[in-house]
Amino acid sequence: MADSPSLLYALYGVASVGAVLGAARAFLALKGTINIDAFAEQIVKLVRYGNEERALKLCAAAPKAQFVRMLRPALIAALDLEEGSPAAKAARAEQAFDVAYASIMEKEKLAPTWSILVMVCGVFPALAALALTGAAFPMPLAAVAALALVSGGWSLQISRQLRLQARPTFGRIAAAMRKS
Repeated sequence: MADSPSLLYALYGVASVGAVLGAARAFLALKGTINIDAFAEQIVKLVRYGNEERALKLCAAAPKAQFVRMLRPALIAALDLEEGSPAAKAARAEQAFDVAYASIMEKEKLAPTWSILVMVCGVFPALAALALTGAAFPMPLAAVAALALVSGGWSLQISRQLRLQARPTFGRIAAAMRKS
């Protein structure tokens, strides 16, 4: 590795790009993350007793969270239906949630791809340095590569969690609306 400093710089460059992209992706993921289960539990309690307005105010506490951006239009749609049964309010809320869910998931469809790209940018330099030298590679390269790998994996997990939890969690909220 010492005989080819340009190769070393190229590997640092790839790992650094991965680390920067990973940090940016992790920041965006963190900004839009809440504990969906705990938040939904509070919303369910409010909705079950007909306090949709208070549930909407609770949504204002985390306006950038992606789940809240799906839930808020659903609560507004339920509130707009003044004269209606709880089942009608829940049906209207489900329609609004589906539209918001589709919109946000459309914007987020590249998030897993970016996360995987970041992880590749972290793993590739480490593997290339190991394959080319057959020995240990410089510790700073390992640190930058590890940062890219960890931040990419973390943002991939957050994106996956949103996809898996959003619909079932809203199902619990809609069920509470029907019981109110």
